[in-house]
Parts: sequence; C-alpha cells; structure tokens
Amino acid sequence: MFGPSGLWVELFARAEGYLKRQFRCESERERCYQVFDIWRNHWNYQAFREQYAQECERLDRLIAGEGLIEKELLLGTFYMDEDGPGEDNGLTLR
Repeated sequence: MFGPSGLWVELFARAEGYLKRQFRCESERERCYQVFDIWRNHWNYQAFREQYAQECERLDRLIAGEGLIEKELLLGTFYMDEDGPGEDNGLTLR
C-alpha cells in the first residue's frame, strides 16, 4: 500500500509537483512511522488535494477497512530551504 509501487505512491505520482515520499521508523516495537511527502511547492500540493480528494478518501477507507493504520496524525506542513534564498522551496508534509 505505501511502498515504492503501492497505491498511495501511484496516486501521488499522477499529481504535478509531487517529488517523493520518505519513511522513517520511530519505533519498530510500537510500529510507529513518520511519512514525509515532498512537493515542489505549496500550490502543487493544494491542487492535488482538490483534484484527487475523492481518490484519497477512497484509499483512506480501504486502509481503514484493512486495519493497516491504527492512527494517523498530520503534524503539519513545513517549507524546506535547501535551494538557498530566492529559490522555489519544496513543501514537506509530516
């Protein structure tokens, strides 16, 4: 579902400005992970949310029905300044 060829990545890959997804394991014992979705900019992310809202809801229901996620919490959106001043900075969702 969440791997490199999973349904979420397949959906996100259709969106303009989606760059990549990163996983970080916080605790294997507690099966707690952080997921980072990296976007070219905020506008690409907003357009994705509007254009693919129904598909995201459908996948959320599928995931809930399969019991794959016990709890999901959006920590926020963060802008990364990796390119330096004046460049188009990416948007990271956590």
